Amino acid sequence: MNPLTSSQMGQLKKELELQWLLERAMKNHAVHQDTIKAKILAAINRRLPGRATDAAIRQVAEDVGTPLVDVVQAKVAEDYSEVIGTFGRVPADVVEGICVQYKMKRDVVQMACDTWAVAQGRNGVKAIHRPPRSHELKLLPMGDERVYATKMMDGVPYFDTVGKHL
Repeated sequence: MNPLTSSQMGQLKKELELQWLLERAMKNHAVHQDTIKAKILAAINRRLPGRATDAAIRQVAEDVGTPLVDVVQAKVAEDYSEVIGTFGRVPADVVEGICVQYKMKRDVVQMACDTWAVAQGRNGVKAIHRPPRSHELKLLPMGDERVYATKMMDGVPYFDTVGKHL
């Protein structure tokens, strides 16, 4: 059931705002959703005070040929794919685990795998000699934890274990 009668719709179409919208619709001109709502709201408030409901605004928009579209923002899924860097490689499940737990982006892990950690206070890869661990991946958001490599893959450390800093 429509909130406005055909008689009320006829009254509204006399308003300049709706004439403007009708003209744009007939010429297939794009009109921003907020503009459509504002013009319809102004026309309803002037001709039919107190009748400006969401349903009435949608009804008028449809009737004048400028239907409102429900805009749904899709959440883009995070990319937790495997990181392959100059100095290390991190499997996808480890990337996802540290990114979610420590609220960081995959890019941080990627940049760290492309950096040799020489200075204190920087993300990067560092060689250690604590078998079976050969390298550590330092990521500042992880605090006292590191990602350790227990094996090599394609000539670079394969970071597959998360643990406390040694």
